[in-house]
Amino acid sequence: DGFKQMNVEPCLFTMFSKEVVCLLLVHVDNIMVGCNNRPWFEKLMKRWETRDQFQADYVSDRSILGLNIRRLDRFTFAFSQKFYIEKIVEEYELQDSKPSPIPIRNGIENKFDPDNMSKNVDKSIPFRRIVMELYWVGRGSHVHILYACNFFARFMNCYSKELFEE
Repeated sequence: DGFKQMNVEPCLFTMFSKEVVCLLLVHVDNIMVGCNNRPWFEKLMKRWETRDQFQADYVSDRSILGLNIRRLDRFTFAFSQKFYIEKIVEEYELQDSKPSPIPIRNGIENKFDPDNMSKNVDKSIPFRRIVMELYWVGRGSHVHILYACNFFARFMNCYSKELFEE
């Protein structure tokens, strides 16, 4: 239907025409859509064979799954996650935390070793949740945190309260 798959992000499909600008970001069990022509997109959905599998959730123009997309000019889009990040800050009560350009403590690799940690985790600690939320932020707009996300993801089966606090 005129979409072009992007080489740099294979799950992103774009279409630019005189009448329609449409971005499709396919992610496991959902598709995020940014389109300037809603009637055109609804017509397209009716033509797709798998349309019965889609549940269209139209959200405000502020964000789609926490990702804000703003068109700057004919060819440029800006991505941000301000509202999603603010939600994380509020949820984990980080309002008084000091921002850091490197979001991981120097030398932490020497303190924690997943091979030597207990596999009995306290499931009330939202460790997995925050790691996945931060991965979403890293993938969407803050790539500088991905090293920290990768480091903490190594502990998904053996995290502790102390590691969560880090």
